[in-house]
Amino acid sequence: MSIMQKLRKLFKEDQVKRIVEPFDQARSGEVRQPIVPEVHYFRIRLVEMFITRKTWFGKTWFPAVHGLAKATYAGSEVELPSVADTSKLFQEQAGTGDVVARNFPLTPLLPYRGHSVELLAGLFAMEGEDYLGKVIKVLSDFSTLLAVPQLSQALALAAPLASGMQDLFGATDGRMHLGFHDQWVSVIDPQNPADNALRSGYFAVIRAAEGDVERSALRVENQQLRIAEGAVTKPFTGKDHMLIHIEARSERNDLTRLSSFWQPFKESLTALGEGSNDRAKSLILQSLAAARISDDLTDADRSRVTQRLKSLYLEAKDDLDFAALVDDDAALVEGLRLPGTAEAARAAGVPSLDELMEGL
Repeated sequence: MSIMQKLRKLFKEDQVKRIVEPFDQARSGEVRQPIVPEVHYFRIRLVEMFITRKTWFGKTWFPAVHGLAKATYAGSEVELPSVADTSKLFQEQAGTGDVVARNFPLTPLLPYRGHSVELLAGLFAMEGEDYLGKVIKVLSDFSTLLAVPQLSQALALAAPLASGMQDLFGATDGRMHLGFHDQWVSVIDPQNPADNALRSGYFAVIRAAEGDVERSALRVENQQLRIAEGAVTKPFTGKDHMLIHIEARSERNDLTRLSSFWQPFKESLTALGEGSNDRAKSLILQSLAAARISDDLTDADRSRVTQRLKSLYLEAKDDLDFAALVDDDAALVEGLRLPGTAEAARAAGVPSLDELMEGL
C-alpha cells in the first residue's frame, strides 16, 4: 500500500471531530482568489501547528507532522512528501508545555496546470524510542525536495522519500491525532468558481466539534490563528489546530535559479563580450528553447520569459557594456522584470522557436 493510500485510509477511518474554517479578506487581510491554470503558481505551507501537551505526552510518544501533496508536474501526477522537523517542534513552548510549530512548506512553488490538487496533512503521535533517530536521517532530504526552485532536479527523491515515510509508519505504529484531507479542482470560470476550486488564502483545521468554537470570532493576524474578544484578539489556544496557507502568485522571484535557461543565457552574454557571436547565438537559442518548454514556468511566463531573454540578449548585442554585466546578478535580475500581465501573456500564447529566432 502506497503512503498516499495509507494516509487516505487513516483519514477515512478517523473519527476525530474537526472544524475546517476558511478565512476571507475581512478576517485575514488576504483576498481568496481563484488560482487560474497557466497564469498562477501555487505553494502550500503549514503556517502554524498548535499542539496541547496533554494530548500526546507520554513515555515513548513523539509528535510528527506529515504531509503529502499530489499535483501535476512535467505532464504527470507526482506525490510530494513533507515532514516537519520534530526537533523544531520544541523550539517554541508556552508555559503550560503546549507546543507551537511554524512555517513548514508542504509543497514547493509549482506552476498550476489546471488539474486537481490533493493535500493530506496530519499530526501523528509516533510510538517508539527510535522514531527521532529514524526521522532525523531523512529530514534533510525532505528539505532538499521542497527547497529547490527547479523541481525536476529533486524529483527523483520524491518516490524514495515517500517510501521512507511509509517505513516510518510501519516501524513506529503511527497514529493520527489531527488531520486534513481535501482535493481541489481547476477553475473553469474565474468569475464563478466552484466551491472546491483551488483558491489562495488561509484555512484552519481545528480538533473540535461543531459548536465548541465560535468560528466567526476566529482571525488570522501575522500568520497566527487568533480569536476576537471584544475589540482585541488573542492567540487561539486550548484546541489543537493547523493553520494552512495556499499562496498564489503570477510570477516567480527566483527565475535566475532556474538553471536550464538561465545558465546558457548568462553564457551567451559572456560569449558576446568575448566577440564569439556564433557561440553566443547558439547559447541564446539553447536558453530560449529551454525556457519555452520549462516545466517550472506557467504558459504565461514561458511567453514572457522567452521574450524578455531575447530582448536582453539583443540589448547586450548592441551594447557590449551591457554584456559585461554578466557577473552582476542584481543588474540582470532588474533587467529580467517581466513585461505586461500574466493574463495577457497567457492569451497571447507561447512564441514558436521560429518567432524567437527572428532578429537574432
